[in-house]
Amino acid sequence: MLELSRYIVLNPVRARMVKTPEVWAWSSYRVTMGFAQAEPFLVVDGLLAQFAQYRAAARERYAQFVREGITAPSPWLHLRSQVFLGYDNFVSKTQSQMAAHQHDAVQIPTAQCCPPVKALQQIEGSSANRNAAIVEAHATGAYSYQQITEYFGIHFTTVGRVVRNGS
Repeated sequence: MLELSRYIVLNPVRARMVKTPEVWAWSSYRVTMGFAQAEPFLVVDGLLAQFAQYRAAARERYAQFVREGITAPSPWLHLRSQVFLGYDNFVSKTQSQMAAHQHDAVQIPTAQCCPPVKALQQIEGSSANRNAAIVEAHATGAYSYQQITEYFGIHFTTVGRVVRNGS
């Protein structure tokens, strides 16, 4: 939630529409920071409470958190199963809660229902050898040849040969 709140208020900054988030009039950042009056539907105290118990300190820490995000990599780099941002336990818990409703829902892609795949490092550690790890990584469907190539430090044709041979 925190990362997404930061992402949203930084969108106009990253798009180079404004230099700082407090300048963008259509953002909740101005209200969160106390620069503007909140509309009745906008509640910001829950977000501020994530940073400190008292409003002044919370605003200061939130502003710092947002500033740090200006140069941070995109949170979308950590997207899991096409829709989740969070750790494996969060993804698994959320998928379990959704399971009762999604098994028959045609609008939910299969990739969003599957548990998160193991990281390449975990796959490598649990495999008998490098080639077995490459085959397993490819079989998950989560890793491209390029990602496997970069992780193992080999040429993409080697990945293709290993995958085709099954070892």
